[in-house]
Amino acid sequence: WKVLEPVDGKVALDVVTHHVYPDGGTAGSVIRRLDRDGDYPWEAPSVRTVLRRAGWLGRPFWVTETGYNAASRTPAIEQAQQAFVVNLLRAAAVEVPWVHRFFLYEMADGSDTTGPGWGLVGAAPAFRRKAAFEGWRGHIAGTAVDDAEFVRVALPDRMQPGEAANA
Repeated sequence: WKVLEPVDGKVALDVVTHHVYPDGGTAGSVIRRLDRDGDYPWEAPSVRTVLRRAGWLGRPFWVTETGYNAASRTPAIEQAQQAFVVNLLRAAAVEVPWVHRFFLYEMADGSDTTGPGWGLVGAAPAFRRKAAFEGWRGHIAGTAVDDAEFVRVALPDRMQPGEAANA
């Protein structure tokens, strides 16, 4: 963390971002690291404490990278990934409402089937929907929307993997 010097009386920063990953694979560990200081003096302060000390609490804050690595791609580990995603999204609104956005890493797994499996869907070209995708989709379908509205949609109804379209 670095506190920026004011430029023309204002801090030249629109939003603070942070990457936070779970300890032990639980959504609760992400929430704790964001909101609660460690139990011991040698443990790092929470993100919220750092923001408060810097005078940034209440300003836009985004978690721009978090997720659960389902590298083994077994049904059990994919269910654990789904639980992480759903529990994080549910808890975030209640326990850390000062976090304005969460971005999951990443949407699709890489093509190396023995490599990391952070994606909500499998690798190209199939992009198999994992349990985490369905959990994420179910959560956002039931979430209240802010004042954003569609003005125009200019996308085809269906696309094939790899097909390009202008939006």
